[in-house]
Amino acid sequence: MLMHPYNELTFRLNVDAISPLLIKEGRYTETHKKTTWSGGLDEVKNRMPNVIPISRATEDEIKKAVTDPAPLTAVGKLSFFVPGSSMRGAWRSHLERILRSFETDTAKICDPLEEDEREADASCSRVLTLCEDLRVPYSQSCPVCRLFGSTMQASRISIGDGEVDRKQPGRLVQREHVRINRRTGAVGGAPLKFFALQETRFHVDVRLRNFELSHVVMLGMLLTDLKLSNVPLGSGKNKGYGKVRATVDGDMTLTCFGLERPPDTLLRGVAEHPVEAQRKWFQDRYHVVPQNPLQLPAHKQWSPDKEAPWRFHLGLSFDEFDAAWRTTSLNWSKVPALAARCEAEVQ
Repeated sequence: MLMHPYNELTFRLNVDAISPLLIKEGRYTETHKKTTWSGGLDEVKNRMPNVIPISRATEDEIKKAVTDPAPLTAVGKLSFFVPGSSMRGAWRSHLERILRSFETDTAKICDPLEEDEREADASCSRVLTLCEDLRVPYSQSCPVCRLFGSTMQASRISIGDGEVDRKQPGRLVQREHVRINRRTGAVGGAPLKFFALQETRFHVDVRLRNFELSHVVMLGMLLTDLKLSNVPLGSGKNKGYGKVRATVDGDMTLTCFGLERPPDTLLRGVAEHPVEAQRKWFQDRYHVVPQNPLQLPAHKQWSPDKEAPWRFHLGLSFDEFDAAWRTTSLNWSKVPALAARCEAEVQ
């Protein structure tokens, strides 16, 4: 969407692991434990963990750590992180569930996993591939796909990897689980040893570019639930893993691009462009719905970038941002139903 930048919102999140956090290391499997790395020795296999968190270590470093005589200590020295894709998936799913609660009889949010185009909530990725002469997939996408993207268009939001805070690295903990025979209900085999991170803080950089005001509202709802620890992350959620709390670190920075300073008390999205011709072009091409501009704090002012005078910045604390996004709404009644997507092309 758009061949030039219009606006941008950037901020950093602190993601704290309240309960054990486990995003599995895909390069370490049961095969590595049973044969490849253990050499088939029972003594080595018995002390090796079944699962460890994902890290930036090499395979040789991982092998050395999991086969160490004290694997919990050795694995704890690896460099861990949280992939941005893991947070993107969890956050997108949570936002989809919130918005589906607004629906009554008509589906307005697609199911990314539904590949049958005949279903009312078929994924935008599937339906839009069947649309003939579709030049602007954004115009036919559901609200969540407009924000997070699909196979037909890029995302508006960029989520970086979560890097461990050196001042609050937390610790690696071990949890043991048992295998249950589904027929008899009896315990079978040796306990499963899971290594997970706890009390660890991660820094995550987020950027939202060329946004509609509805994107700001959806982001505000998501950040509220992240702050309340309502969005679990990673594996083992039904085992008590994955409870995290995310809070904004410092100020959130709004950026507008252009040669004229934006109004100090208002925030516009792409649908509310101050130039009438440009605003009409956005609405016709991308099917965006204009909304009332967000009310910004009266004491805040846009300041030009010293090195790039075509950029104007304005900083908001989370509380100020939280108050601002609540001054507008999603205009849910004006969000088109999914059935209207390329109706003539999909039979």
